[in-house]
Amino acid sequence: MVSNTLKSQKKSDSGIENEYLAMIEEKLKGWPAQSEYAGEKAKVWIEVETNGTFRFKVITASGNEAFNSGLIVYLKQLQKIGFGPHKGNRPYMLDVEFIAKD
Repeated sequence: MVSNTLKSQKKSDSGIENEYLAMIEEKLKGWPAQSEYAGEKAKVWIEVETNGTFRFKVITASGNEAFNSGLIVYLKQLQKIGFGPHKGNRPYMLDVEFIAKD
């Protein structure tokens, strides 16, 4: 699950940015958190460049190392693909909370 941090960022931006951030949110929701990690969460800072490449940093890790490493592997796989270019004239910076659900 992706937290409301990304949603509040979307509200403050234009319609084109809203669409782009909604697409990012959908891709991040594709993270296959497994039910054995239910309740675990981690907060990640993501900076998306105008060309769609991004970098990330785990701000607050979960107490579960397997959960953390699975999340990092997923984000590194996404980095190879990127999010596609956006029309903004600056990088987008997002704080995203990943929460494993049942």
